[in-house]
Amino acid sequence: MPSKKIEILDVVCPFLVDEIVNKDNYKKYLNSKIVSSKIEFEDVTNKTIPIDLSGIKHIRHITVAPGTNVPTHAHNSPVVRFIILGDATVNGVTYQAGDWMIIPAKCSYSISTTGGYQALGFCHMWSSVGTG
Repeated sequence: MPSKKIEILDVVCPFLVDEIVNKDNYKKYLNSKIVSSKIEFEDVTNKTIPIDLSGIKHIRHITVAPGTNVPTHAHNSPVVRFIILGDATVNGVTYQAGDWMIIPAKCSYSISTTGGYQALGFCHMWSSVGTG
């Protein structure tokens, strides 16, 4: 029989960060709270990713071929990426399947991959800005 519990979670609001945030540095950016209902099933494990997605408008599934280098660019709003498969290096930090990151609005970043990757991208809008 599943059990249900209500949680109040400390999370990061992507609209309030000023550097790339990930599992290694997110605790200093916990700046929002959400109420969550969690149902637990036997033999099922889940982990909360501490991001407030309430301002996010849409999700994209992104597939990047092996050996791709995406040049430095930025977006007008924050972008959340969750790596599903493969590996991606963003501004020198390598992310593997299961890793996530928040890229702040107007933060310049580049992406490279040796083996290719698939990710989910969560965003308010996708327009890019110049990076100078």
